[in-house]
Amino acid sequence: MSKRPQILVLEDDSHLGAMYPAFLPDCAVYCFPQADQALGFAERNPVDLAIIDIVIGTVREAGLAVIVELARKSGPFLPVIAVTGTAGDGLAARCLDAGAYDFVT
Repeated sequence: MSKRPQILVLEDDSHLGAMYPAFLPDCAVYCFPQADQALGFAERNPVDLAIIDIVIGTVREAGLAVIVELARKSGPFLPVIAVTGTAGDGLAARCLDAGAYDFVT
């Protein structure tokens, strides 16, 4: 039996965070509401994919800093998908420049 893909999710909305395991039933999904928790998990565990909400709480681009840190530590070997309910002002380009593989709004 093969190992289940390990998915790291940074999502501060508990309702949205609860949906990821349902959408990815064949994966081990680890969802965290705070950036430091998600980064700490990624430092201690192998991760196959990271899904990062860009707006965490009242901090508009908190997730962008997480993408930068994940890219610094993992290089191009960890695919990161940036997710947000709000876009504009070149946010998608900044996420991709920071190391995200894709951007979803």
